[in-house]
Amino acid sequence: MKQLTGKAYSRARAYVLNHGLDLDRSLFTFRSESGTRERVFDALASYQNEDG
Repeated sequence: MKQLTGKAYSRARAYVLNHGLDLDRSLFTFRSESGTRERVFDALASYQNEDG
């Protein structure tokens, strides 16, 4: 499996954090930067319909 170079990772990170949806940003920080599950759940809640 190929791995990103440090420069490519920095560019990808900046793109996700600047242009990603709140859910994308929260998932990225959860998986890559010690983000919290609660932040992901909060982002998911915004997609939940009134009927659950």
